[in-house]
Amino acid sequence: MFMVDRTPFSPLTECVFQVVVVVVVVVVVVVAVVVVVVVVIATVVVVVGVVVVKVILVVIMIIMIIQTITIITLHKHQGFDRFYVSFHSQYRFIVTIFHGFHKTNLMKSFSSLA
Repeated sequence: MFMVDRTPFSPLTECVFQVVVVVVVVVVVVVAVVVVVVVVIATVVVVVGVVVVKVILVVIMIIMIIQTITIITLHKHQGFDRFYVSFHSQYRFIVTIFHGFHKTNLMKSFSSLA
């Protein structure tokens, strides 16, 4: 008796099909890994960038406070009112930027990913 081959494809066709399936799976996995790596790197860059900007703003605020104390000490209130208005507007500007990072939707979306 002879055996009947029940597969509709020849062995060569099945081999080619298996190779194609393996190649497609490998490509999909590689693309998924690349996408995840890019998203993680972008998130880290944004978070580090925001931290660096906040540190710079804090340093600027400290310099401005030292500047104010120095001017008050040296000039003993001569022309202080004019400087105070300038300092106060600079301070408000920096505080507005500093708090703006907490309110942006971009940072909320990135912090929800992390």
